[in-house]
Amino acid sequence: MTVDRREYILAGLDLRGGGLEIGGGYNPVAAKDTYRVDHLDHADQAGLIAKYDAQGIDTSRIQHVDYVWSGQSYRELVGEKRYDWIVASHVIEHVPDPIHFLNDCAAILAEDGVLSLAVPDKRVCFDYYRPPTGLARLVDAFVRGDTRTTVGAVVEHHLYAAAADGVIAWDDAFAHEAPRFVHTVEQVRWLYEQMVHDRNAVAQSQDVHAWAFTPQSFRLVVEDLFQLGLIPLRERAWHDTQGYEFFVQLARDGSGPDVDRATLARTALSA
Repeated sequence: MTVDRREYILAGLDLRGGGLEIGGGYNPVAAKDTYRVDHLDHADQAGLIAKYDAQGIDTSRIQHVDYVWSGQSYRELVGEKRYDWIVASHVIEHVPDPIHFLNDCAAILAEDGVLSLAVPDKRVCFDYYRPPTGLARLVDAFVRGDTRTTVGAVVEHHLYAAAADGVIAWDDAFAHEAPRFVHTVEQVRWLYEQMVHDRNAVAQSQDVHAWAFTPQSFRLVVEDLFQLGLIPLRERAWHDTQGYEFFVQLARDGSGPDVDRATLARTALSA
């Protein structure tokens, strides 16, 4: 029997308490008619419906958006409210500065609150040919205070984007052809030149995967960021890849990975 992905995301959360979903879009994990949950997104409900209607996507599950984010800190946006749980599905790979994102989430979590993430596994989606994101790029984005996706990230996203059997995400349990590149080098060169000469072109290319992870590479960088004192959250639980995504929960009282850093690093490199 196939397990609903929401069971992995919501497992172990205090669902009697108040929650926040970030970037639920057209496919929210936590609906308001089931949970005590607020929603934070880049547009209000009407804006999201218009956006996804234009793409031919079912908009029937889009929730009322309590907080429309326009670049401010989450604490500034929600005020004194603190959440027992926060869920963010397929969000962290898009943000310009994941360290800032994790700290933003921590700032509005209750002291014993939990941040639950669903993250695409680069090995079974269009990021297949990209190297896993390492610590250096994450720290550099944080030190620079990046608020926009870089030209390099947009170029890497498009140049290495791949599909297998005509789809951009697949379940590795099923046979599929070797992934094939979606874009030509010439197309990406044109995009690069557009972005270099017109910074607005970069803004129009924001909805990309700025970062690519495997479960072990993600667990490693999160632990390293915690040990370096750059984030206050640590791994509380994780679940290996199901379909094309894996699941990680972070909390202030997380005990960290159940293996040492060297083992985690070796598995991250060999994946």
